[in-house]
Amino acid sequence: MGIPRINQVENPVEEPLFSCSLHIVVQSDFALETTNGTPGCIEFRDSLNASFLFFCLAYIMILSDIDEKAFYSMDGVSGHAGLFASASDVAKLASVMLSGGYGGNRYFSQNVIDLFTAPKMENAANWGLGWWRQGDGQRIWYFGSQAGSNTIGHQGWTGTLVMIDLQRNLVIAYLTNKINTRVTDLKENPNDFDGGWYTASTLGFVPQILSMGMDSDTDISGQLLDLSVDMALDSLKLIPEDLNKKARLAGTHPTVRNAQSKFELFTHMAEKSKDKAKADSLRESLRTAFDKAYVQLP
Repeated sequence: MGIPRINQVENPVEEPLFSCSLHIVVQSDFALETTNGTPGCIEFRDSLNASFLFFCLAYIMILSDIDEKAFYSMDGVSGHAGLFASASDVAKLASVMLSGGYGGNRYFSQNVIDLFTAPKMENAANWGLGWWRQGDGQRIWYFGSQAGSNTIGHQGWTGTLVMIDLQRNLVIAYLTNKINTRVTDLKENPNDFDGGWYTASTLGFVPQILSMGMDSDTDISGQLLDLSVDMALDSLKLIPEDLNKKARLAGTHPTVRNAQSKFELFTHMAEKSKDKAKADSLRESLRTAFDKAYVQLP
């Protein structure tokens, strides 16, 4: 009681696990002239303004807080608004759920692990205590289809994911910065960011692809080629129907750029394909689909 939140994760938990130190400076008088900043600039969706300084490994980065209201209401330190770490540190912290300890330090018992990872109730197998659970394939969007039913984890609004597959003794920490991009249309939806239109923000494709490569010793290049085609075709469906031909050809909308990036991915996979005839046939099919959607090929 009475201990500042920033100090509650210090000794003996923080120092044995984390390589970075976190310093937060709140500036209530920070202001911007525009509501739409460029990537790397601080952008706010309402009148609440804040910035913070994150010092790590002698590098100084100026970043935007991820949730303005929560950032302010919780003094800038919270697991979901204002607390930052590297992917390796997140993975270290998550790995504690596998055994209860890390680096010779023990933090909690197997009974505690079982308590936090068990289904919250009989009819809610996709919820643990503080964790999401795969359950009966109920978190495929985040954990992929190959994760075991007892897999736990969580995602974050900024485009982040931590997944702990207890059966495979596997931890995945995947961090993106999808909201450190422009708001696509501030009037239509202030919570839709350009970065959210890209496949990287869907999160679940990462454990899915990793599982494809980990669970067998077979050559999966053919599967990856087919997957790149499916991703390219699906990306065309994300383009708003009311986006006119001129705007599509201009290639400035994030959904159009996303589709173009998927064609580039397919091209990369096709160049490595052993079945050139199949790759050429798929390329022509994609060209036709992109032409019909008025999306120029990169």
